[in-house]
Amino acid sequence: MNSNPKYVRYSYLENTSGNHNKFYEMFQRPKSKMVDSDAFVARFGRIGKEGSRTLYRIEQWDDVYSKKTANGYVDKTSTQSYEIVRDLWIVEKFEKLYWRLHNHPNKNVDNDEWQDDFKWAREILDDVKSGVVLRKIDLYSANQIWNRYDISKIG
Repeated sequence: MNSNPKYVRYSYLENTSGNHNKFYEMFQRPKSKMVDSDAFVARFGRIGKEGSRTLYRIEQWDDVYSKKTANGYVDKTSTQSYEIVRDLWIVEKFEKLYWRLHNHPNKNVDNDEWQDDFKWAREILDDVKSGVVLRKIDLYSANQIWNRYDISKIG
């Protein structure tokens, strides 16, 4: 089911059975100069976290989806709430977040949290620039990261 207007195909799955608390999101973007529509991205991890991403050939969509549902994932696509982000100020805000992380005086390449935040900000900025729809949780996460790296709080 595709309830997201910015994607050609989109599915959001969750596995909350037993001790699991995981999500699996699959999306194929429309073909453009920056996007090859012969592929789709799978984003997965613990619910509430950014997770990881993997790129697949579009021919693998049905197999990947079937394997996930066979392993206890439930399709929750229609429960996801999206905001179409087209305003330039959103791009500017994510650029500021990216550079705030990039130039932070306490950044440390050995710090896993900083690396995760920096990677997430870079990926989201790329998504925003290419017109991808953001979830409300992405905006919330950006705000939390912004506050975490507030330079005025460095003593």
